[in-house]
Formats: sequence, structure tokens, C-alpha cells
Amino acid sequence: MESGTAAVRRIGRHQFRHPSFGRFKQFLARAGLTLACSSLLLGAAPDPGLALPFLNGGSSAAACNPQPDKQAERDIAMPMPGGLSMVFRVVAVPARGYLWPLEATLGAADEPESGRAVYDTRYRALISAPFSGDDVPAQWKQSLPADADGQFFYYLIAKYEVTRAQFAAVMDQANAASAADTQGGDLPVTGISWYEAMLFTERYTEWLLANHPGILPTFKDDTRNTGYVRLPTEAEWEYAARGGQNESTNYRQQPFFSMAEDSALSDYAIYKDGQGKAALSPVGSRKPNPLGLYDTAGNAAEMTLDAFRFSVSGSLQGAAGGFVRKGGSYLSNEEGIMPGRRDEVPLFRKDGPAKADDLGFRPVISGINTPGGGRLSELQAEYDRISGQRTSAGAMGEKGAATPMEELNRLIDRSTDAVMRAHLLSLRAELGKSNILQAQDRAARAENSIQQCAMTLEMARNIEYKSYILREIELVGITAAVQEAQGGKKQRWQKLKTAKEKELAANDRLLNETLAMYIGDVQEIGTMDSGDVTAGFQNLAALYRGEDRFNYRMGLILAMVRSHYTKVADGGILEARALLDELVNSK
Repeated sequence: MESGTAAVRRIGRHQFRHPSFGRFKQFLARAGLTLACSSLLLGAAPDPGLALPFLNGGSSAAACNPQPDKQAERDIAMPMPGGLSMVFRVVAVPARGYLWPLEATLGAADEPESGRAVYDTRYRALISAPFSGDDVPAQWKQSLPADADGQFFYYLIAKYEVTRAQFAAVMDQANAASAADTQGGDLPVTGISWYEAMLFTERYTEWLLANHPGILPTFKDDTRNTGYVRLPTEAEWEYAARGGQNESTNYRQQPFFSMAEDSALSDYAIYKDGQGKAALSPVGSRKPNPLGLYDTAGNAAEMTLDAFRFSVSGSLQGAAGGFVRKGGSYLSNEEGIMPGRRDEVPLFRKDGPAKADDLGFRPVISGINTPGGGRLSELQAEYDRISGQRTSAGAMGEKGAATPMEELNRLIDRSTDAVMRAHLLSLRAELGKSNILQAQDRAARAENSIQQCAMTLEMARNIEYKSYILREIELVGITAAVQEAQGGKKQRWQKLKTAKEKELAANDRLLNETLAMYIGDVQEIGTMDSGDVTAGFQNLAALYRGEDRFNYRMGLILAMVRSHYTKVADGGILEARALLDELVNSK
């Protein structure tokens, strides 16, 4: 059977003729390679003097972490065979608990005329992660979000697509020390099957457990289970590709993540942009997305763990087909590299496992949902809280129950008839489902109400700013012109002044109405369950974590809404004049 290294070399020789391939000039000592890549384990840039040249002019560092983050703690570098490493980024999913996933709208298009409606129509997805802050190793706790106000669960995703050198090192560990001589070692590995990608994740996990015990996340008080490397689900991939916790476009159904000012799509993606023929390029050749991931758009398309299903009426439906391919490649057009694009690839064709010259992968580090330790009891307690169920009603006494669920529990405890007890248990299960749906609806209503308040307050700020322009700039100038003008010009200026005064009065009325509506909405939030409201503020704080101007403003506005809610919840009264002063001073 062909070894992993030989397979990658075959790919390099016969399936790609990259224009930047040059002659192999020299090798440094094997120890030098180890030092070069081991420095990446701390997220540091390697010593250029220790870099090992590749045939395409790159280096061992280029295959591991060609774009080290300026904040080194954001890069979590995991060791690999042969002295290489693989860098991961933390993906933080805001959630109220293990059973409260983040709701996101994924997919790309709603236009049936596009011809891709059953592929890409937007659908509702639920995203969560298996690791809490207690589960992550101490060496990468500093990489977790610093926002102590929110609750997050975590998984890790590779910063770059798996390179040829990394693939060779894992797949042929006996010859891992020579993996760095793989032709085009800093190019994404392509031309492999889904099964080979899965085998890579298995062998890499086994190597980490055998050679670096304790480096993978584990579960608190669980001595048996561990985190492991695998392919990402489609939802995990798309959430991270859109920017994860650092980008709010996941929720606004925008086609791409926010780009830096004066940037073009080609600054972030290698694809057919009409400016010339694109080619597979070294990882990290373009700008990163807001999460710090490279090449999530273009270069090599990427495999996911999920079977492809059609997207119909807001959900995934139909048979489980081939696997989902995401991100597009250097052969794709602009529409094909959007993060919501969904393509199906068969696991097999008539000539064997399906492979493509433009298809690679990037792994995630995840774990199981039901580890040992105290997790199972936490899950049960969380389910009981949401569903309203209790295991026993013995402590309630003889005076009845406060809720229908408690009354059912009391009847179940007293029932001696097996048939009746079975009916009551079935009824309790159905009531529990209803309670869960109601709890989810209440939580969604609270979050939506908070977001509406934030939007209303921001709208009030914009209306006030318009009044300021009218009052302090336009009318001041027009009044001066009226005083200086003579004859017909004076009349025209006076007419314009009257119109502007009417416009100002109407704008001020709109401002007062908007502030009154805002006060009423905050008072309504004050009547909601405090747990739902707190979770809503936490989720929205995570939503507006982006560093662009919009997220900065919305973060400030959200903090104001929260302070107003706290005041109302404590029995205070909101006054329009004070709110207006606060808005003016927030500029």
C-alpha cells in the first residue's frame, strides 16, 4: 500500500504544476527543523535562521504557521510528528447552558431563480460545543474570550487548511522526519478522499494521546474520555468561517464576513476573480477572517463531517447523500466561495473513493456530549429546569401543587395502578416537551425584545443627531443669511428658514415618540423572567463582539439598555430628558 508521504509526493509531482516550484537547494540539520517548528507551540514566530526551505521556496514554518498572530496566545499550536505543528483557534459559542444552543441562519441564498434553491436556501441551524471553561487545558485558557459577562462553550478549528507536509508527517509517521521535503509542503493537501481525511484525524489523535498526554482538552472529573481531532460539521465550519464569536454577520444573513476598509474579496480569497487564472497557493497567502482563519474562502475547498441534505423551507431535508463541501476553491467564481454555499460530493465514484485536485480539509478538536464526571447530572438538572419536571413530589405535602407538572408528579407518586401510571408518565413527557418549547420561546422573546430596544435607542440617537444638524448648523446659517439678505433674497431665505423650523419640530416630535416607545419596551422587558433577560444580554453581547464601528456602537448601546433595564427592575423610572442627555454624551 502506498505510504502517506509517497501519496503526497505523487500529488505534488503529477496533479499540480505550481508556478512557484523551484529546485530544492539545501536541508538544515534535522534538529534545526525541530527547533523551528517547536517554537510555534507557543505561538511564536520561528527563527528564520532555522527555517527549512521547501521546493516551492517556502519553509517549515510556512507549513505550520506562516502568519503568527501578533497576540501569540490566540494561536494554539499542537505538536505533530517530525517536529511540525498544527495551529488551532478557539471557537466560542455563546449559550445559556448545555441544552441551549445558539440559533443561527446558515446557507447562502433565498432566490429560487438562482437554480440552487434546494442547495443553498437559508436554513435554521443550532450550534453548540462540548467543552466548558473547566474542560480546557491550562495552557490555552488564556485563549478563551475575556468577556466574563457571557457564558460560552468551545471547540477548536485549524487556523489553516492541512498542508501536504502536515499530511505526510501524520500519515507516514515512520518517515515523519522527512515530511518537510514534501514538494509544495506549504500548499493545502488535495487529491485525497474523505476517508483519508478521516484516517488523518484518527492517526493524529492517536499520536497526540501517545506522545503528548494532557495537551488535548478533557472533561472535568472524567478519567476516561478526552477531546479528539475530527472533521467539522457543516454548522461548525460555517459558523467559524463567518467569523464565529468575532463577527455578527452570522445572524444577519450577509453573504460574506466583514472586510477591512478599502479591501476587496480577492484580498481574502483565491478564486477566479476575472483578474487572471488562479492557482492553488500556500496556506495563509491572503488576509484572515475575523476569527483569524485563513483560506476559508477559495484556495482549496474543504470537507465536512456531514452528509448532504437538501435545504427546503428553512430546514435540511431529504436523504443523507454524499458529504458537504464548503468554501469553494481556486476554480470557483465569486458566488462559489461564499461561506453559505453548499455542494455535495459523493463518497465514491465508479473508479473508487471520490477525490478532487481542489478539495482539502481543516480539522476541529471536539468531544462527546455525554462524558462522565458531573456532566450527566448537570445535563439532567438543566433538562429538569427547562421542562419543569421533578423526580418526586414527596416534599410538597398534601396541599396540592403549584404547577401542572408538580400536580402530575404528585399523582404519579400516589398511583398504584400500572396502566394509569403509564398514562400519567406519558402525559408528563408531553408536558415536559411543551414546557421546553415555551421556555425556548420566552428566551427568544426576551432576546428579541432587548435587541429591539438597542435598535430603537440607536435610532433615537440618529434622530437626535439630525435635530442637532438642523438646529445648530443649518438654522444658524440660514438665520444669519436672513439677517444679511435684502429684498427677494431675504424672503427666500425666510421661507427656507420656516421650512427648516417645521422639519426640526417634526424631527423633535419623532424623537420624543421614539424615546417614549423605548421606555415602554424597557419596562416590558422588566416584567420578563430575569434568567431569560440575563441570557439575552449575554448572547447579544457576544453578537456585538466585532471590532468594526457598527459593533462598537451597538456594544455601547447594549450596555445602556442593560443599565436602563436594571434601573427599571429595581423600581426606578426612566425619563426621556435624561435618556437624551445620555445619548448625546455617548457620542
